[in-house]
Amino acid sequence: MERVETKEASAREDMRTIRKQTYRRVERPTMVASLQELSKASRSLVRVHLSKLGLELGQDELFLRLSQDNTPISISLLAEQLQIQTPTTSKMCERLQEKGHIHRTQNADDRRVIEVHLTTKGLEMAELVGVAHRHVEKLIQSQLQEQNLEITAEALKQLASVLRDAIPHAR
Repeated sequence: MERVETKEASAREDMRTIRKQTYRRVERPTMVASLQELSKASRSLVRVHLSKLGLELGQDELFLRLSQDNTPISISLLAEQLQIQTPTTSKMCERLQEKGHIHRTQNADDRRVIEVHLTTKGLEMAELVGVAHRHVEKLIQSQLQEQNLEITAEALKQLASVLRDAIPHAR
């Protein structure tokens, strides 16, 4: 009986040792870690400015997209363009309609389709969102050396393109 317990204790100790070694060996890729940190930091900074407007993250992108031409767009197409789920977009539109920023209507040709566009109040908010984004951008630019601005902007565009192109292949 004592021998069985000793084997079990030994096996448990071996597993602990393996886990410790595995955890030590797993290193986070530097590029991925940097991109995640950049994403968190930029989203946090934008969140601060949006909260002053009474908005949440994601709503800024919706305002900016709808303000491009302010013609009615279906919620499903809007979701696709924002790269978020349709139910999430629908709920976001409901909240913004309650605040008077968005007008929702049924499509004349297909009553199952709900379309949205900005109200006058929504267009004014879209302008404030643009101001907030420009403020964040100026803050970032003020901390970078002039010669690095263009290089950094180009590198970020290339990274975004690489990541977008990789999504279909990762599925």
